[in-house]
Order: sequence, then C-alpha cells, then structure tokens
Amino acid sequence: MQHNSWNLGNISFSFPYSLRQRIKATPIPMASASVDHISLCSSPDREFDLKEAYNLACAVQDSHFYEPFMGNWVWKTITLPKIKCFLWQCIHKSIPAREVLSARVLVVPISCPLCNAHIESIIHILHDCPLANEFWDSFLVSIHTSTFYCTNLLDWLQINCTKYHSLVSGIS
Repeated sequence: MQHNSWNLGNISFSFPYSLRQRIKATPIPMASASVDHISLCSSPDREFDLKEAYNLACAVQDSHFYEPFMGNWVWKTITLPKIKCFLWQCIHKSIPAREVLSARVLVVPISCPLCNAHIESIIHILHDCPLANEFWDSFLVSIHTSTFYCTNLLDWLQINCTKYHSLVSGIS
C-alpha cells in the first residue's frame, strides 16, 4: 500500500486482470496507522518456518493443534533406511491397512482378510492378528515381555525397536 492506494508493483508475480481490479476496489482502512506485517506466526518474535507451517497445516477448526509428532526416535534407530521409512509410515498411519483406507472414505471391508475376526488396523497386522502372533512366536529368541502384545502402536514400535534393535537391524 502506498499513498492510500494499492501498489501491486511490489508483488513478484502478476494477478489476473479481474483479480487485480477486485483488489484495487477493496477500500483501504484509514483508521489504522500501523505498518503491514506477516501474521502467520503464532508468536510475534518468531519467523515463519517449517515447524510453523506444519502447525498451521495441522490446525483443526477450534484452533487447537494435533499432538506433536512423537516419532523422532525413528531416524535414530540403528537399522536399514527402508525399515525407518516403514516405521515412519506406521506412526503417520500411512500403511494401507483397511481401517486407514476406510477412514480416508474408501469403501473397503474393514475386517482382516487373514483372520476375518478383527478390524485390520496397523497394530492388528503387526501383532494382534493370529498369523502375526505365530510369526512372533516362531522366533527362537524369547522376545515376549508383559507389554509385547498389550501396548498401543507407537509404544510397541518404540519398545521393540530400541529393546530388540538387533532383530530390527538384521544383526545376529
């Protein structure tokens, strides 16, 4: 804004003519003497950064943010990069389990096609399904603890990737 009129020449790209005309037709408030500033940041002393963009992208209607991402440990795990990516996808619910697909409004049956007894969630695929139980029980190493089959997905992944890292990393 310059001299009580819009100065569109300061913008690094051009608007279509009709939009430019609508901007110019917007009245400029004369009551405010303050200088324009970017107000995307939640606090005035911070610059707009990737974290701020992520928080804005996660904002819900009542202006609260989702819980912070609790999976930064994934990238510190001593394992193959493809396993780290798989863990990251599990934590972000990006594995195409039927429950995840259904939540994304895809019309799919949500029962597990292997056991037909439970909803196919990521945690079901990894340890709740009877076939997954057979897999884990087949290890010669006793990996069972009181929490092995009783925790949520995030805790289960983190416990097993840190406590049993030799199994995850492929190191015998």
